[in-house]
Amino acid sequence: MRRVLRSSPATLIAVLFATALVVFTTMIQAGVRGDLERAVLTATGDADVVVTAPSGADLPSSLSDQIRALPGVAEVAEQVAGTAIIDDELGAAIGVQSLNDDTLIRLTAGRMPSDDNEAVLVEVPGKPTRYLTGAEITVEGYGGGTETITIVGTATAKPGATAEPALSTLVCSPRAAQRLLGLEGSTALLAHASGNVNQAHGEIAEAVAESGHVATVDNGDAFVAANASKYAAGTRTIMLALQLLTAVALLAALVVIGNNYRLQLARSTREIALLRSIGALRRQVFSAVLARAASVGVLGALGGFVLGAVVGAVVGAAVLQGLPAAASQLGFWVRLIVLALAAGVIPSVLAALWPAKLATRVAPIEALRRAEPASEVGGAGGAGGVERGRRRVPRRIRLAAAFALLVAGVGVTVAGGFAASIVLVVLGALAACAGLLLAAAPIFTCAALGLGLTAGTRVGSQADLAREQLRRNPGRSGATAVAVWIGTTLMAALLTGSATAQATLAEVFEGATPMDITVTPSGSAEDLAELSAQISQLTEVAASAVVADVMLDASFSASPDGGGPMTVAAWNPQLSSVLRTDAVIPGPAPGTIILPPTPETTGGSGPGTVTLRQPGTEHDFAVTVVDGAPIMGIVHPSDLERFNEASLSVWVKLVPDADPLEAMDAIAQLPGVVALSSPAVQRLEANAEIAQFVALGLAFLAVALLIAVVGLSNTVALSVTERTREIGLLRALGALRSQITGMILAETLLLASAASLIGMAFGVLFGIAGAHALLGGEQLYVFAAVPWLSLAVLLVGLLAAAALAALVPARRAAAIPPVAALVH
Repeated sequence: MRRVLRSSPATLIAVLFATALVVFTTMIQAGVRGDLERAVLTATGDADVVVTAPSGADLPSSLSDQIRALPGVAEVAEQVAGTAIIDDELGAAIGVQSLNDDTLIRLTAGRMPSDDNEAVLVEVPGKPTRYLTGAEITVEGYGGGTETITIVGTATAKPGATAEPALSTLVCSPRAAQRLLGLEGSTALLAHASGNVNQAHGEIAEAVAESGHVATVDNGDAFVAANASKYAAGTRTIMLALQLLTAVALLAALVVIGNNYRLQLARSTREIALLRSIGALRRQVFSAVLARAASVGVLGALGGFVLGAVVGAVVGAAVLQGLPAAASQLGFWVRLIVLALAAGVIPSVLAALWPAKLATRVAPIEALRRAEPASEVGGAGGAGGVERGRRRVPRRIRLAAAFALLVAGVGVTVAGGFAASIVLVVLGALAACAGLLLAAAPIFTCAALGLGLTAGTRVGSQADLAREQLRRNPGRSGATAVAVWIGTTLMAALLTGSATAQATLAEVFEGATPMDITVTPSGSAEDLAELSAQISQLTEVAASAVVADVMLDASFSASPDGGGPMTVAAWNPQLSSVLRTDAVIPGPAPGTIILPPTPETTGGSGPGTVTLRQPGTEHDFAVTVVDGAPIMGIVHPSDLERFNEASLSVWVKLVPDADPLEAMDAIAQLPGVVALSSPAVQRLEANAEIAQFVALGLAFLAVALLIAVVGLSNTVALSVTERTREIGLLRALGALRSQITGMILAETLLLASAASLIGMAFGVLFGIAGAHALLGGEQLYVFAAVPWLSLAVLLVGLLAAAALAALVPARRAAAIPPVAALVH
């Protein structure tokens, strides 16, 4: 074990961190799943058997009575849940369900319902609309009829508490839920067995079949598992990101391990030749290399298992409800250990296959040769005894193919961005990365030498010596830089992609929701003017105005395939004061509509016309394009009167840096306010979601970079060992310790700088192209944004980490005495 630790510290650390990420991700996934299952189990009252009706149908009370009378059933609870449509111009969907267990619901305002005409509105995080206590809401049920109910409280709920997790939900009594949904019976029956659960399940299934009603009969465990999967949709993106970033860390570990083994092979050429000269067979050498790789993988996997389990337990206790339920079972830990061993041993052995094959090619005659630097025995990736002349033509062909693959990959990536095809972007990125990996030695060496030319005039002899080493050892230089390049590319891509997404979504929100808050009133137009005046006096409010608007269907003459629902507002002198745009919106002439420049309004030969429709009427308007106008139509007040169902509301613009939630709370205290909606909250929550995803990604990629820096430190340490004779000769010729230290640091920083800059260039390209592919596919105009400050911080941090990683090997090199030139 000591020999393994001494010879493979970088490999061991890389395997440890990569395995820890695998274990941590698995534990978090199990914890999230456990939380969801616990919530659904609580929502069903820990039922043993669940009977559910098809969507839009119900189960009659007679079936409930039949099941309740079965000998294997102790108790049956009825549940009513479904989806209704809010009866307003938007027609948004809303969940409706009966209240069976209030322990999963937390009131944020008001009280719980006390009769069949009251409900609590459970809001969904991220949904800006707020119905206030006392407001009445009218919904359309399955039968097409409309019913009204009073909201007496608002609340939030834990996952699993509501049947439709993506919708706000009205929670009320069973009779009220039936009335709102237009049903006569229940949608689910929750049965508790008096004895054997399987026996009760069979009896209930037989009773349902005999009744002739269409229903699904599940045991409690199956129902909980199915519903937990439905609720997991909200966390599926994060879990997928965790898995992807863990795979990236494994890839970085694979690169570091492979480089480490190749460098160890170059260092151990003479030792391997001695073994061959005393009778060691090729298969024995091959097996010995793989056995060492497997032992390193096992040690790293066990350490990673412990580290990942500890971190997973700590994070689970802080964020989730403790350890996953499966953690109480021995099988969970056995599976986790097996997974950790697979994550540690398989990459380690795979990375050692090619070096092991090269080791079998070492000829016994190599034992008689003087040990030379790795560049003279095949470089970082080769073994001695192979003639250079035999490799020149294949190497040139390989480099030509690599550069062709690199250029083609970049071209496909750019084309994928313009074509809004994420598949093309991914394929192009993979091709470009493969091309760069094949040509890593010349590309990174030339880039580092170019940087060294600038540094040489300022640093002096240390940079000159570093450039000479880079020139003599291109294979080792490429192997050193690749791991850093991978981590930098991924971090730069994530930073650039997120910055582009934030810039694009900000523009979309600014245009599509040009106000900060919309207030729905309860009184007349005169009361509305008074309400607007009261709102404008609040300290958080910059301006407010009464605006008439309606949702219409639009089609454009300049873009027949474009169009769709459009908000159309009537112009008034106060409208510009409440819009978030700095553009001046002039009063439109009758028969015209003001719109921003978009493909629909600027395509073809000119702005053209737009046709606005609603059931029973349609009118054509001449388009007036105004730069900076919101993504909505603005018409003359007389033109809006030509349409039905236009509504009056108060549009509010907040002062800079005002908290929209505090402003909404202040407005809600005013009389005459029925409902509030805040696009400002939606903007903040969208940015917060992106920021959380980026923070998660950066945390995982930081581990990948840490693995890369460990590999960099190991490579530098091995190069110092290989150059002991050379460094001793430099010391004998008068080189100072500080000059030797400076030479090693300069060489490391040049390689790290080259890898970082090339990685950032690739990352910016991949980030922008990926954002174009993802957001452009949603018919959005993408605003490319490069986070220069974040990239600069990343570069400085990488160079600092590289300097720290090379400091110990550099000091070890400086300690080599001049006599080492004679000993080695």
